[in-house]
Parts: sequence; structure tokens; C-alpha cells
Amino acid sequence: MTVTHPAAPSRISSNDALARPSLVLRVALVGIALACAACGLVIAEAYPIRPMVMIGLFIAWCVFAGVRFSIALPAMIALMPIVGMAPRTGWLTFEEFDLLILATSAGGYAAVARRAWASDAHAHAHTLIHTPSGDAKLSIVSMALIALFFASTVIALERGIVGAGGFRFDWFQGYNDPLNSLRIFKSFAWVVLMLPLAQGELRKPGGFDRIGIGITAALGLGALAVVHERLAFTGLLDFSDDYRVTGSFWEMHVGGAALEDFLALSIPFAVRETLRDAHWSRFVAGACVLALAAYTCLVTYSRGVYLAIPISLLVLVVLVFRQRLRLDRRMLWSALAKGALFAIVVAACGFTVFRGGGYRAVLAAFAVLALTIPIETSIRRTRPAMWLLALIGAGLLGAVGTVAAELLPKGPYIVFALVCAAAVAATMQAARTRTTTTAMVAIAAYLWLAIAACVVAGWWGGRGALRDSVAVMSLIVVIAFSASRLKRSIWPARRREQLTMIGFAALVMASVAALTGGAYMGDRFSSSRGDLHVRLAHWAEGMSRLTGMNQWLLGKGLGRYPATSIYESFDPDLPGHYHVTKRNGNTFLSLAAPRIKNLSSGQLFRVSQRVEVQSNAAYALTLEARTASPLTFHLEICEKHLIYVAGCAYGDRSLGPGPDAWTTLVIPLQTKDIGTAPWYARKPVFFSISIFDPGGVAQIRSMRLIGPGGIDVLANGDFTDRTAHWFSSSDQFHIPFHIENLAFDLLFDQGVLGLALFTLLVGGALIRTALGRARRHPDAPYVAAAIVGFLVVGMFDSLLDVPRVAFLFYFVVVLGLMLRNPRAAKVEPKSRYAQVLSGMAERQEG
Repeated sequence: MTVTHPAAPSRISSNDALARPSLVLRVALVGIALACAACGLVIAEAYPIRPMVMIGLFIAWCVFAGVRFSIALPAMIALMPIVGMAPRTGWLTFEEFDLLILATSAGGYAAVARRAWASDAHAHAHTLIHTPSGDAKLSIVSMALIALFFASTVIALERGIVGAGGFRFDWFQGYNDPLNSLRIFKSFAWVVLMLPLAQGELRKPGGFDRIGIGITAALGLGALAVVHERLAFTGLLDFSDDYRVTGSFWEMHVGGAALEDFLALSIPFAVRETLRDAHWSRFVAGACVLALAAYTCLVTYSRGVYLAIPISLLVLVVLVFRQRLRLDRRMLWSALAKGALFAIVVAACGFTVFRGGGYRAVLAAFAVLALTIPIETSIRRTRPAMWLLALIGAGLLGAVGTVAAELLPKGPYIVFALVCAAAVAATMQAARTRTTTTAMVAIAAYLWLAIAACVVAGWWGGRGALRDSVAVMSLIVVIAFSASRLKRSIWPARRREQLTMIGFAALVMASVAALTGGAYMGDRFSSSRGDLHVRLAHWAEGMSRLTGMNQWLLGKGLGRYPATSIYESFDPDLPGHYHVTKRNGNTFLSLAAPRIKNLSSGQLFRVSQRVEVQSNAAYALTLEARTASPLTFHLEICEKHLIYVAGCAYGDRSLGPGPDAWTTLVIPLQTKDIGTAPWYARKPVFFSISIFDPGGVAQIRSMRLIGPGGIDVLANGDFTDRTAHWFSSSDQFHIPFHIENLAFDLLFDQGVLGLALFTLLVGGALIRTALGRARRHPDAPYVAAAIVGFLVVGMFDSLLDVPRVAFLFYFVVVLGLMLRNPRAAKVEPKSRYAQVLSGMAERQEG
């Protein structure tokens, strides 16, 4: 024995400086943490609503992130879709998500700095042993691409600020001002800031799993916001109204595809929760989120989503099957063909039943189809005689149920619900006992359920619906009978996989019903060709505004498209705008109407504030304004989520010219039944002012909305706090704010150089996770599918002008660059000190 334990520590101690993180690194970590905290405190202190509360929340989140960063990071992502409060604050450049990122970064870097200052040789060697760099590592090429694209965005930031007239700071700048460049720049800057923290998190056990849960939770919260919006404004099953949801994405106040981008990015991660082998609670939670997301996709009425989600899921299925089937192409194509055939059969059944029986018949047919999948394992290889006897019994029971349905109010629905419960119970009992008696009872209950479904369709839709339902039920029963007689099952044996197929069938049937049952969606599809011509002309006009080699190479600068639409447009139709000016001791709001011929109500440019009003009460707006030309103010108190209104109180008042004289107008408004919705479907109420004359411009010095008791319900009505609490919207006139294509957006802002770097960066992540080194990583298919879905939506919409969603996209791209094939990951050689400690640990275990 020549090894002595005291010798190893002494050797490590003598070289402790080599094992410790460098002093420069430790100081840099502390500096980054302090800088993030300081920036966050400055923003929180300027927050328009209760800044002291925001400061407290910011500090609390910093502490939380410092103590539990592994939870704070996914929690930050989960809160992303619901923390936007711009309609209340009036902020556009800065938002609550910035505070979340800064607090998470401050806490994360502080925690790393604390460990770095307290580290010793043993701790450093332990890190080398247990957190190998092969788990999550950016290659030199990836780091170079990130650095180059970041440099391109910095150059575009500088060009955008210069193009807007130079830097000037204001908490309430808009889309035409210099800080709009910063608003777009920060999404990738935040990712670069959090890059080391994210890489460290991925190296921890379950790091990607926690991030995936965070994205799935974000999808669930975003979808719940849409469900509440639909419940309040249209009802959940009205697919004919032309109401298009925006959820919690205030960025859609001037159009855009923020919600669609978010759905395309996050849905693959929710699918991950249902496909991975985990506890049943995770599977159920993922399935519920997917159900909410599917409904949200349907009610967006977005053709981009209807194209992007199927393509994204197809990519996901191919990549997952390729991993699990070990590149057996024949098995892969066979599985895809079976899935396609199943989808076609389900779609045909849903369409046939829906055209006459509506949603009730579809739900009944779906229940029978859903039971067809699990019942097959309970009635395997049953004889035809048993089916015949069960059919006779089901016919008798069906006759009794039909008579009972006639005697009860809403009898068909009550009978169907009872029969469905009995059929599920009989199927579960047959699966447990597997006797002839239980199998026959399960078959009889199943056939009775099919008969009850026909009764529901006939009761609602008449003979035509009954005939369609009988045809569909007969087909489903034949499929069930044939499957029970085959030697090999056509359905998956595992309950989780069966539930996945049932969920897929529900999605297909719901899609068929929504797309064929709503008149608005039919109009959307019928106008696709005309809309494409409009987009092509819009893209051509946008690119024509790039002049000179310099602009084509480097772009006009981040965020300059809206201002260019106003000041350099060849189109006579221009959007409205607003800003606050202080002149000669007067602070006033300058409000300009859109310059559109035959200006309609939906094209008005509104400045709004969320208010609390009483129903059936009289209010009076006192308005001090002046104008150089005659115009008409349009006043509203409306139940409104973002851009579409429900109940409204209107008031119009004309104002004559008098550029130097302030005129006081008093406009009465009667709220009527505004604000009387039940608590679970409460509608926000906004006061809005706009100008009804094309190109009209007015200056407004003050507004007071006086209600019962003489209370003014408006905040900052004299604009002394700039545009705090005020928010703008354009319901239908959106094109001037967006170029409506991801590639053209990058080309306009960052030129050919920026577009090329973006293509290399995103293309590298996509190729790496789909075909390259990381393709066998278990999470690579979900990253690839998310990127594909986002890019498909980007064919017809601008995506990078929504910082929250752009941050998530860049974050997913960086995840794709970090992932490595576990089998191909190289084990880096340990230092001499690590080898000594590793050997000591092995001997102690032995």
C-alpha cells in the first residue's frame, strides 16, 4: 500500500489557486448580479401603478431566484404570457416581463457568485466530476453565431436610434420613437444575458425537464386567458362570430400574431408531457393543457396556426418515431400511414354526424369512438354469437331508453349520460375479470351506447341527422367487431397511449366541427387568395423602402418599420398616432386620426383607459381640446378585452377650429347594462376617445369622466404623468405596423447580413436537433418541432416585434444549440486533482 490519504489534500491545497475560479470571473459575476438588480429597481421605481409594491415584488423574486434558481427559471417562463399589463400602465417599451428576467438573472448570478467565492479545490473538482460539460455545451461555432448575431442586433439598435432622430429617454415612448429599437433589441439581449445560467441549469439532472414544464405551464395559462375571453365575449361554442381572440397578449392591439407564435412554440412541449414516461399526474396535466391549447388554436381563426400546428406535429411525430424505432423506415412509414388513416376515418365520421346533428351529435359519436379503443382489450376473440346476443339485448334496452327519453325533459341527453357511465363501468369490469359474462355485458353496454348516440342525433337534427348517425355508428361498431376478431390488436395496449389516441380523435373531430360549422371561418378560407395578393403587394412596398447598398446590407434599424410606414409611405392610407407634448406651460395629448377615405368605426385609432363604472348610471365627460380644422370626437365606454367591443355607450361631439383657444366640451354617456356580466365572465370596461375625421388632429389638455357621486374615474386625465394609464388600439387597420413576414422583417431591420446570421443561427439549431449531432437526444424532437412551427407562422406574420414571444423563441433556439447526443458526448479528461478525489471516493465506496 503506497497510497496515503493525507497526501492528496495537501497536494490539492498547494494548488488551490488553480482550482478556484479566477478573481476576474468572481468579480464579473457579482457585477452582473448587481447591474441586473440595479436596472430592475430603477424600472420598478418608475412603474406607473404602485411602484413600492413592484419594488417589493422585484426584491422578493431576486431572493427567490437566488435561493431556488432551478424553480425560478421555469416559473419565469410560465408567467410570461400573463404578466403583460400595458393596457393598465401605458408602457410599451418596458414591461413586467423585463422585471422578471432581471430579477431571475440577478438572483441566479448572485447564487453563482456566492458559490464561486466560497469554492475550494474539492468543490471545484466535485463539479468537474458530476457536471460533465458534455451534457449541455455550446460548440465554438454556436458561440460564434450567437456572438455575430448579437453584434448584428447591436448595430441595428444603433441604426434604429439614429434613424429616429437620436437617443432620448422617456418611459412612455411609442412605435415611432427611438426606444422602439430597444424594445425589439431586448428579446435577444435577455437570452444572451441568461445564457450562462441556462447552460448551468441544463447541466443539472432534470434541467430540461423543468424548463419543459415551465413552457407547458405557460401554454396552459395563456390558453386559460383565451377561454375566459371567449366565455365573456362570445360563448365557448359560437364559431360563427367574427370575434378573434387575443388572450393576454396586449401586443395585438395593432394586429400581429403574438398569440399564434406563442402557440406554435409551446404546443410541442405540452405534447412532451403526454409522451414521456412519467407519473400519471404529469400525463393528465399535459393532456388538459393540450385540450385547452387545441381549443385556443381553433378560435384564433388563424390560417397560419391551422397550417403551422399540423406541420409542427408531423415533424415531431417523425422525429420521435425515428428515435424510438431506431431508424426503421418501414416501421416509421407504417406508423404514419396508420395515423393518417385513423385521422381520415375520424374526420369523415365527425363531418357526417356534424352536418345534421351539430355539436351534440358529434359529442355523442366521439364518446362511442373513444370507448371503441379501450374496450377492444376487454372483449378479445369473443365469438360472433356473443355479439349477436349482445345486440339483441342492446336493442331491447335501447327501446326502453328511447321511451324514457320521450318522457323526461332533455331525456335523450340524460339517458345517453347514464348509458355512457354504465358502458365505461362495464368495460373496466371486463378488463379486470375477463370472463364471458363480463365481456358480453360490456359489448351490450357498448352497443346500447351507440343506439343512444343515434337517438341524440335524431332528437336534435331530425331524420337526416338520425340517418347520418346510424351510418357512422354502424361503421364504428363494425370496426370494433373486426378488431376484436383479429389476432393482433390494432389499438395500443397501454392506457396512456390509448388516451393519446382518444385525445387525437377529439382534436380531429373538434377541428372538423369548428372549421365546417362556423360561417366566419369559411369566409376566412374563401378570401385566402385575395389576402395573399394583398400580402405580396405589402411585402413589395416594404422592401421598396430600402434604398442604397448600406440599407440593404445592414437594414434601416430595429423597429423602424412603423415610423417608415408613416413618414416614407407611398400608400395614402396612414395609421393614427398619439403623443404627449409640453409647450408654453401646457401639457396636452396630440391625437391624430388615420388618413383613410371612408373611415369606419373598426378603423378608428383609439386612446383608451380601463375604468370601473356602475351599470345603468349617467356619466359626463368634460373635455378641454383645440384643433386647427373642424372634426368630430367619438367617445365610448365599452366592454372590451383589447380590440373587439361588446356593450357600449357612445357619444359624439364636434369641435370647431381654434388653434390657440381651448374649448371645453361636455358629453353625456349612459352606461345602461355595461358591467352586469356574472363574475366568472366579467368583461373589462374601457373608456376610449378617437377622431372620426380622416387625418383629423386635435390637442387634448384634460379629460374628466364624472359619474355618480361626482367621482372622476379617469387617472392621469391631465397627462401630467405622460401617457401613464393610457393605451392605444387599432381594431382593423394593422398593415402599417407590421411587414407581415419574418424574413422581410429581418431584412428590413438588419439587412442581408442580419438575415444571413439569423438563418445560420436558427438553421443550425434546427438541423442539429433534427438531423445533426443532437438528433438522438430525447428532447431534440420537441425543440425542432417548436422551431418549425414558429417559422411556418412567420411566413405570413412578423414575429420578432413581440419581445416576450421573441425571447421564448430565441431561448428555444439556444436550447437546441446546447443539446448534445448523450451517446456521442465526449468525456473530457479530468484534472489531476479530480482524478485523485475520484479514486478516493471509489476506494471509500469499496
